[in-house]
Amino acid sequence: MQGRMNQRGFTLLELMVVMVIIGVLIAAALLSTSFTNMDRKLEEEGRRFSALLRYAREEAILQTRDLGLQIGENDFRFLMLDPLTNRWVTAEFDPVLRGRQFPDDIRATLWIEGAGFELGNPDEPVPDPGELPQIFVLSSGEVSPFELLLESDAATTRVTVTAQLDGKTEILANDPGF
Repeated sequence: MQGRMNQRGFTLLELMVVMVIIGVLIAAALLSTSFTNMDRKLEEEGRRFSALLRYAREEAILQTRDLGLQIGENDFRFLMLDPLTNRWVTAEFDPVLRGRQFPDDIRATLWIEGAGFELGNPDEPVPDPGELPQIFVLSSGEVSPFELLLESDAATTRVTVTAQLDGKTEILANDPGF
């Protein structure tokens, strides 16, 4: 009888509790990883947009052309002022400044001087290029100050790209509860 008392091991109940705890930890890790991936995707889109804006500013200065930017809820495109027709047309002189789409799960909100802009129905393309752009990138290097909020339902943060009059851009990751 003493031999049975000295046996060591785990009961079936203890093993099941450990397995449940491991399952919960794995599920939590997988969920946090998917949110982290979307957060990274938002930050990447913010950096891409900021880099394109800096590039457009440099091109406007080098080419001595006034450029503009039209932003939709899911897309954006650069325009240039045609000196012959005095109309805004798609900036076709540079393939880097072609129209672009935000990924399907990312939507944009534009703020200029503290006022939000209605960016239209996500199923419709950006407005006609004959219209004025919302943001101006002038050949003097000046950029219309704005804030562009990028968000997704699957992310734990929001990303804001800000631009100042001198063209300096900044990317901020915000808590969605602000």
